[in-house]
Amino acid sequence: MTIKQYSAFVGTVEEGSVSKAAKKLGVTQSGLTHLVSSLEEELGFSLMTRNKGGIKLSEEGKRLFPLVKELCAQDGKI
Repeated sequence: MTIKQYSAFVGTVEEGSVSKAAKKLGVTQSGLTHLVSSLEEELGFSLMTRNKGGIKLSEEGKRLFPLVKELCAQDGKI
């Protein structure tokens, strides 16, 4: 797992959509989707569901989001 994967997850949740998060993070939609999907694969569970209406966190995603967001914040301080 990498900080890029974590940032992609946090950005997607904060923006509420893959396309908005990709634009904000300066990556393509497919690149962002790949980052989040590979994170989910490594974790062994889904963090969110994605559709044209936006995203919805899974129960696991709800539990992990605050921790991952804090990890990204701490990385920014380093």
